[in-house]
Amino acid sequence: MANRSAQLLGAALVAGALLASMSGCAPGGDIVFTKTPSPTPSAAAATTPPEPAPTVAAPESPAVPSGLALVVVLPGLGSAGAEQADAVRQEVTGLATANAASVTLLDLAVSSNAGTIYERALDSDPDVVVTVGPTGLDALQQVAASAPERQFLVVGAQPLAPAPNITAVVWPGSDAQPVAPDLAARVAQAVTVGASEIAAERRGLVIALP
Repeated sequence: MANRSAQLLGAALVAGALLASMSGCAPGGDIVFTKTPSPTPSAAAATTPPEPAPTVAAPESPAVPSGLALVVVLPGLGSAGAEQADAVRQEVTGLATANAASVTLLDLAVSSNAGTIYERALDSDPDVVVTVGPTGLDALQQVAASAPERQFLVVGAQPLAPAPNITAVVWPGSDAQPVAPDLAARVAQAVTVGASEIAAERRGLVIALP
């Protein structure tokens, strides 16, 4: 009899514990199972900017490969001003002549759609498309992404996001807006350095001039 009472007492205790653990049951006795929601990525993580391209020092003896075909996209009078825009044209043309390179000049000021300018640049099948200054970088980025086999060089600015086919050349103060005041004085050196590194297949970098 004592054993029977102990068994009944034990069963009652187990039943009580079970009822206590089912305190989250829905009305009518159905057990409700709740699932802990998975953490969602924070908005900050979703908008984290990409890592910038590696920055390297300029090579000691750069040279524009002879016969290189260049298309140079200029910032236009509105960004550079007439005097500096003309000086940039002269510097780029002189550089091409000195290195037996061909050069086609396109001006962002002639179109309200920078994307069409870069599409025209690719139509002539150049070795390198050069962008002078920061104007039109968003359009450049899109065109470069759609043409990964093409090489692009940005002079006096950095691309909005790193890309293996976009190389940039900068110097102290080159990020001035709308363009660097010494852009014309630096453009020939910057194009030489950038074209030299692209030809050597060191691409997708930011090259820092002293």
